[in-house]
Amino acid sequence: MPVPRLGVLSSLELYRAAGAPFGGRERLIVQLLHEELASDWSRVASQQPRLTPRQRQVLGQLAQGASEKELACALGMGAHTAHDHVKAIHRAYGVRSRGELLAQLARHSPPRTRLLAEHV
Repeated sequence: MPVPRLGVLSSLELYRAAGAPFGGRERLIVQLLHEELASDWSRVASQQPRLTPRQRQVLGQLAQGASEKELACALGMGAHTAHDHVKAIHRAYGVRSRGELLAQLARHSPPRTRLLAEHV
């Protein structure tokens, strides 16, 4: 299923014993799940500020708990460049600290997607 605004595809794979095909009702349930997930991601994408690809990498490192020095090393950039990216991300999200940034990211993650991820 394509996810609008993100330019990605959502995939869900289900397996059953050989020779036991999925029925129409089961296919409908999977289709509805795909639509709900795509809707969640589209809503989140519309609420998120536009970041450059490099800023998204930096944000990913921050979300994993990396310090500026650690993310600079992991992404092969200087400490000052890492700091500049972090400041730009803070401005884009309208926050003043890493704690505020992470709290905002947690608040805006799609609830159904977060629920599914927590129970996998």
